[in-house]
Amino acid sequence: MLASLESANDSSRIHPCDTRACVTHPSRRRHGPGPGFAIFAPRGLPMPRLKISLLGGFRAGCEPGHRITLPRKKGQALLALLALRPGQGYPRDAITALLWSDSGDEQARHSLRQELHELRRALARTKTRALVVDGQQVALDAALVEVDVVTFERLAAETSPDALKRAADLYQGDLLLGITVPETAFEEHLRNERERLRQRAISVLTRLLEHQTRGRLLDPAMETASRLLAMDPLQEAVHRALMQLFVAHGRRAAALRQYQTCVELLQRELGVEPEAATRRLYQDILTAPPTTSKMPAAAQTVSRTRQRGPAAKADRFDAPLVGRQAELTKLHEALDDTCARQGHVVTILGEAGVGKTRLVTELTSLADSRDARTIVGRAYETAQVLAFGPWVDALRAGLATAPDAVAAVDAKWRPELARVLPEFRGGAAPLAPANPAHIFEAIGRLIDALATRQPLVIVLEDLHWADELTLRLAAHVGRHIDRRPVLLVLTAREEQLGDVPLLGVTLNELREHAPLVALTLSSLSRDDTTALSRSLTRSEPDKVALARLEERVWQISAGNPLLVLETVRALREGAADAAGRGSLPTRVRALVMSRIERLSEPARRVVSIASVIGRECDFRLLQQCAGFDDRIAAEVVEELVRRRVFHGVGERLDFAHDRIREVVQAELVPAQVKSMHRLIATSIESVYGGELEQHYAPLAAHAREGELWDRAATYLFEVGKRAADRSAHREAVAAFEQALIALGHLPESRPTLELGVDIRLSLHTSSYALGELDRSFRALGEAETPARKLGDPRRAALLASQTGQYLWVTGRAREALPLFEHAADVAKSLGDFALLTSAALYIGSARFCVGDFAESEDHFRRVIDALGGAAAGEKLGLHGLPLVFAESGLTALLAEQGRFQEAQAHGASSVRAAEALNHDYTLVFALRTFGHAYTVQGRLADAVVVLERAMALCRDASIGSLAPNIMASLGYAYVLAGRCREGIELLEQARATLEAWGHRVWDGVVLSQLAEGWILSAQIERARDCASRARSLAGDRGERAFEAAALRLLGAVASRTTPLDVAAAGALYQEALSLAQARTMRPLVAHCHAGLAQLYARAGDRARAEDHRRAALAICGEIGMDSPPDLVSPQ
Repeated sequence: MLASLESANDSSRIHPCDTRACVTHPSRRRHGPGPGFAIFAPRGLPMPRLKISLLGGFRAGCEPGHRITLPRKKGQALLALLALRPGQGYPRDAITALLWSDSGDEQARHSLRQELHELRRALARTKTRALVVDGQQVALDAALVEVDVVTFERLAAETSPDALKRAADLYQGDLLLGITVPETAFEEHLRNERERLRQRAISVLTRLLEHQTRGRLLDPAMETASRLLAMDPLQEAVHRALMQLFVAHGRRAAALRQYQTCVELLQRELGVEPEAATRRLYQDILTAPPTTSKMPAAAQTVSRTRQRGPAAKADRFDAPLVGRQAELTKLHEALDDTCARQGHVVTILGEAGVGKTRLVTELTSLADSRDARTIVGRAYETAQVLAFGPWVDALRAGLATAPDAVAAVDAKWRPELARVLPEFRGGAAPLAPANPAHIFEAIGRLIDALATRQPLVIVLEDLHWADELTLRLAAHVGRHIDRRPVLLVLTAREEQLGDVPLLGVTLNELREHAPLVALTLSSLSRDDTTALSRSLTRSEPDKVALARLEERVWQISAGNPLLVLETVRALREGAADAAGRGSLPTRVRALVMSRIERLSEPARRVVSIASVIGRECDFRLLQQCAGFDDRIAAEVVEELVRRRVFHGVGERLDFAHDRIREVVQAELVPAQVKSMHRLIATSIESVYGGELEQHYAPLAAHAREGELWDRAATYLFEVGKRAADRSAHREAVAAFEQALIALGHLPESRPTLELGVDIRLSLHTSSYALGELDRSFRALGEAETPARKLGDPRRAALLASQTGQYLWVTGRAREALPLFEHAADVAKSLGDFALLTSAALYIGSARFCVGDFAESEDHFRRVIDALGGAAAGEKLGLHGLPLVFAESGLTALLAEQGRFQEAQAHGASSVRAAEALNHDYTLVFALRTFGHAYTVQGRLADAVVVLERAMALCRDASIGSLAPNIMASLGYAYVLAGRCREGIELLEQARATLEAWGHRVWDGVVLSQLAEGWILSAQIERARDCASRARSLAGDRGERAFEAAALRLLGAVASRTTPLDVAAAGALYQEALSLAQARTMRPLVAHCHAGLAQLYARAGDRARAEDHRRAALAICGEIGMDSPPDLVSPQ
């Protein structure tokens, strides 16, 4: 076949005629064109030029844009053969030998005639005369055809950067990519041509890269280097060049990651380690400052020559993805939808080592190919007290590549972002106290900004170790993801779901309310295990040894991918017996330790330190802990990356798998662990001295485990305060309790006493916010002794104030009042604005409960006056905004007195203030009292609208501590509006919840509201029971206003009892009337008169009934109640 092609060189010229797409000249039939063979177009009008592209596929067309379609692959192959040598003909026999080698001569010639006929027809439609057939010769007229291969080879022969760039642009892929002709001769010819052109393209790209590198054309050079590696991934010099380019471009993490890619490819494909030059370059990059933009000292030229001496066998390599095609298909589909702005949540569950991270890695590679941005965060067992930990890591990764995303977030949301990402605070802390719903909204807006220019993939790994707010935020993002170009990927160990109830709740919520793709990974089958092990042992020539290895791998691993990897490593190192046949943890330990023991001594030291650090860390921290200079530290880290014990996470380092960390740490004795924790804590202080706030959580953990008790207590307190600032009160409580344990190991001194009081007061506040009153009260009790020892009047007053708060919320307002008043007196003497204002607020609330409305109003107004204007957003150490609390308290008080116009003004003001400060907790509080004011006035439709809004906010913003109070107020409004069944259900639920929590301050009120519901439902005995209990509670506590309400309801019950006891019922009404009049509770006075009117009407005393009816109507008219109360109309 090749001889027939070569014999074509002594053919004569062919001259086409000017009337057809191709012309046959019988008199010129020869075996082929000679070296000078050429075809000339006739003179006259310009002919249409045939354009043929063969690089990266097959495309043919004719100017001005007519496409040529050939239905059969052999027709395309025929035109391609002619295009590869325009102006030179092929003998028919040579063509048939290539395309129809398996057919007889006659059949082959017939087939060629058919294809030429189809080719003539196709070209005739374009009016080109490029095809020339002369007897036994077939060719294309060089003057009438333009072929990308010909142009590419001409440009490739030049040396100018412009020519090389044009040649590189022309090379769009292998010759005739996708064209398959089942003919051995043609395939062999095509394979040779492909390889020749491929090598030519590699040469072009290599020379172009050298020009671009010398000219510091960074972006084009990176693109060229990436193309080179796609064509020949084993060019180690190109890997080095790309690493240098990444560094020069300021992408240090990408440079470090490129080294890992190089290591993995060399180990997998060749079984060798990187060259010394590559390893030195990695070490140079590793030790350079992270912000450097100077190219490391290394060879600037790119050579394709690869000279190697004996090299060590590979030690570690990343595995291909095996046995996960179904899961990968689902991920493809989810990513496709995300790129089409239909976001998804993906959950990946499975046991440790089953391949969750490997599947995520495949997804991120796919995302990169789709030009999607991927950001990754991870939960750590040692960082569970750090609120939003995985989200913080992921968002910082996103902002590192898109720092302008914060500017795209509306200015009013940036202070909320600063709670989670303090580096964006800009010097000013947020005014309002933390509100999870607003933090969630701010992060959602930042996610939108990150996803504006390209789809966004958010990966949160190991959520079995996540904090509460991380899980709640994941659920929030998942519920609102469907119309965003965002893919949220969550991974967790399936065996630990039972230990984290909130994670199970989160996953269930996502199943119900989010577009979810749920993947659960199981162990690999035996066939897949064999395929995986074979992919890791390509350089093993001994087939018998390979079969034994595969059998051993299956016995040890049972299909767990991590164990497959570790077993292959161990067996290749001659450590097969180390695995044994023990349990999975035993086998893992033996396999991992057999590899660790083969590391250098400095590397083993760094591995031990890193295992105790417990999470990804910076090179500088490892260096500081190990006490190595730059050179040794870089060599050690390079060894660990090359041997795949470590891998890069951005610019940070971590173990290639958690099991390696766990095994290494388990080998350390307690004294070693304690010593290393101490070393790590002091090293963090040294390395991050100027930015410790971002490292409080790991600092606290290492100080605690290292028994550096003073630092542990301080840092844990800081962790707790920051968690409380983000409304992560559960994490805050955990941190405060750990801080107290650490403090207990220190000798008593004034600083420890002060810190102990402060921690316990903060513990009280967070416990109170969670509704955990027992823990809250214990914290206050434990703070009393150190506060007394200190003799510090301010701390003693704070303790008194917060103890009073506990007494008030548990229904002991009378006992709380002296404590509040003492705190106010101390605050006055100290000039402490915050303490004085909060004490005044507490006094107003307690006075309201005991029915001292005048004093209550006075103190609420003092708070409002003090906090007007610039101080409106001050928190004063409370869990909400005192200004809104005071406005709301005043709203409720004024409503009870029938001063509805004032009540509505203050209620609207409190709602506006809460809305302006974007604080949902305070807004719910304000809406509750505003709705209650409408209820008292009888504007029930307005009350329901306001209270249902508050209920929805409680649900959406997860404000559980206020939900029972809102349920009670809404239930009462429902009852009065005639929706008794719904109202009573809400009231019963609210009462049960408040009782379980120990919140007893509103016991009497809720029982009275329930009694009213039972009266309207004609359940008189249930009403009597509730009203009696309400009266008893209010009487015992001295809550005279609440007692008046209960007495009125007892009168209503008595008026419905048979036989009717008019005197008894009347006495109850009169007692209620007396208490209400003494406190100017005009709405209640009107209700009492209405009840007496109906009582006397039933008794037949029409005159007295009419007197009371008129009195009720008069009051209602004066105070603006919508209609006379009729809740106790005769049955």
